Formats: sequence, C-alpha cells, structure tokens
Amino acid sequence: MSGINTYFQNGVTIGDSVIHIFDDWIAQWETITVKIEPEQLDIGDNTITIRAGNKATSWEGDPGENRDDYNLRNVRLVLSNGTEIRDVNHADPTTVYDMGDEGTYRVAEDFIFTISDQQATSIAYKWDTTAVADGEHTINVRDLDESIEANVFIDNTAPAVSTNVEEGKEYKGGVFEINATFTDAIAGIESSRVLLDGKEIDIPYATSSGKLTSGSHELKLEATDKVGNQATKVVTFSVVNENPDKPVSDTDASQPINGDPILKVNVLDPTNDAVDVTFYQGYQYTPNDVDRVKSFSNASDIEPPDTQVPSGGDHVYRR
Repeated sequence: MSGINTYFQNGVTIGDSVIHIFDDWIAQWETITVKIEPEQLDIGDNTITIRAGNKATSWEGDPGENRDDYNLRNVRLVLSNGTEIRDVNHADPTTVYDMGDEGTYRVAEDFIFTISDQQATSIAYKWDTTAVADGEHTINVRDLDESIEANVFIDNTAPAVSTNVEEGKEYKGGVFEINATFTDAIAGIESSRVLLDGKEIDIPYATSSGKLTSGSHELKLEATDKVGNQATKVVTFSVVNENPDKPVSDTDASQPINGDPILKVNVLDPTNDAVDVTFYQGYQYTPNDVDRVKSFSNASDIEPPDTQVPSGGDHVYRR
C-alpha cells in the first residue's frame, strides 16, 4: 500500500464486520499485515474487501463524500503455516489498484480467497477457562499415531491487594506509615501503584497527621498481573487538624513597654493537646546600623533592576 491518509477510515472488512482500519500514515510502498482470526474464515470461498473510506466510515454512503485515494497491490492471504493464497482474479502481484474516488472510481475491492480441505489442517477449540478452576491443567492432543501432552496454567483471578490503612479510621497522634502489598498466586504481578489523593506515591510512605491536611483522604491501590487481570482497592481515611492555631497576644506592640514586662500569649489547639510555647527575641534594623545594614543608591533604566546590587554607584550611606 502507498498514499494512505490516516484521517480517512480506510479499512479491511469481512461481511458486515470491520476487521482493521489503517490508522497510520503510509506515504511510500509498505507491506501491511492484517490479522484475521480463524473463526472468520471458512473452507471454500472467503471474500475479504479492502475499502477507501471517508473521514467518518469505511462503508459506501453519500457519493458526494470525499474518499481517500491510495494505491494497492500484491494482496494475498497467508495461513499460519506460511501458505500463500491469492485471488485468481488478482493473481499478478505487480498490478496496482487505484483506490478511491479520483481517477479510477474504486471505493472498494473484493478479494476472494479459496481455502481447500487440504489447507485447513488445524483444529481449534475455544475453551472457556472461566468454567474451570484456576491452577494447572493438562491438555492432551492425539491422533491415530501419536499423542502430545502439555501442562498449562489458568489464572482468571485478580491480584490480591491489601494495605495497613484502615477504612474510615481517623488518624491522630503524629507519624504513621502507609504500606501496601500486592500478590498474585499464579501469573505474578506485572505492575502496581499506590495513589494518595490522586498522586502516585512510593511505599512505604511516611507521613503524619500534621503533614496531611485535615479531613478526608483517599488511598487507591491498583495492580495488574502478567495475564491482564486487574484489581483496584480504595480506602478512605481522615486525619484531624493537629496544628496549633496562631498564637494571639493582647499586648500593644506599637508602643514602647517600660519596666520588666511578663510575656504572655493565648495558644489554642484544635484537639486540646499540650502545646510547647517558645519565645524568640526580635531585632529591628535601620539604615543607621551601618555595621549590619548596607544601603545602595543608583539609577536604572528598567524596574526592577537586573541586579540586586548595582555596580558603579553603590555606597554605604546614612540618612
């Protein structure tokens, strides 16, 4: 194929079923393989249609709807053992078919592949594995001359997911650790992840009621085993607000205080926990404190200046 535009629904159909849509750009000649399931084929004639689609569908519709234009050649049906079958009316692999609605008007081309009894040598059996127990099973295939046996494992069970975080629990009292386990008895774990409030975290994850915002939180655990079984577990928990409120002082700090004042603040804690209060000495600096403060004077063409300390005119000064 060549000249495929991915915006058009060019595809392969059998009967009323769309088997494949060419969903990639194909500018130059390229061999494309389309998988066809055995149950879609019969002994005898099989009609497979390749279509030039419009932007909405592969099927014929409004004749005024623009369809893609591309080239097609060397179409064949390849069986699982490598046998190639060609349509007797499209047998020349060098013949190019002008698909689309420009030039040769060909919006669909049928290819008829005939499968003989001799070519249909395989036997298939659709096994509903959900009807049997998980674990090891023995499959035996035999004919008149020999017998072949194989052991297979059935796994239709999702991984087991657990966490130490308890559903509905209110966490209080400092640090706690979030942990989780993922196990799958047969196939094994392919991937897993843990999300706290929608953000992925690494486990074990150390946190605390002080670090998390107060209120409800969601812990989500996801796991997929090596055959595609998936499991999801969601745990909702909450933490209390353990951060003390901002201290409140009744002292008017805008006026000088004489004598030996006693420092007092009013401290509240939302959970009535004991609170340690520490006072720190504060300092005030002015430009007159030249041993601790540097002041600069300069002019700049832009605001703010490119540099914090302009060169050329900086000097220490007093007001």
